[in-house]
Amino acid sequence: MHASLRASSYPPGSTLSPENALAGSEGASRSTVRAALQILESEGLVVAKQGRGRVVATSGHR
Repeated sequence: MHASLRASSYPPGSTLSPENALAGSEGASRSTVRAALQILESEGLVVAKQGRGRVVATSGHR
């Protein structure tokens, strides 16, 4: 996921899939995906938006 964000596979402002969907597509458990998303949030690559889920940070947040 980190490499996909860095490679701009997800454009800034786009909403990430729910944890269950990401777990399936990444071949990982939901708890692993949740931990990875928390790391991405701490690095400023992803922002949690209430009611929208997690969104790829815009360039101003990166």
